[in-house]
Amino acid sequence: MMFRPDVCDPERFPEVVQAGERARHELARLAKAMMGDGAQVEAEVLIWSGVHGLASLLLDGPLAGEFSSTEDRIDFARGVVGLAGVPGVGRG
Repeated sequence: MMFRPDVCDPERFPEVVQAGERARHELARLAKAMMGDGAQVEAEVLIWSGVHGLASLLLDGPLAGEFSSTEDRIDFARGVVGLAGVPGVGRG
């Protein structure tokens, strides 16, 4: 919803635009860490969609009731992301 211009006008919320730019930069960094300097925008979108889907499942989807705390959700998410081979990410 936050990316739909009919719902949220980005010009009214420049801090949201800036946060989005920082997040996009982080996606590019992660894509390069996983796939090397030749990582394409498609790699960024793959990471973005995977993390977005995982968050949706954990917060208000079928997995929402499976965890008793935010910490448990975060630990589970780290485990899932760690399976993708992201350097420095895993259950801690």
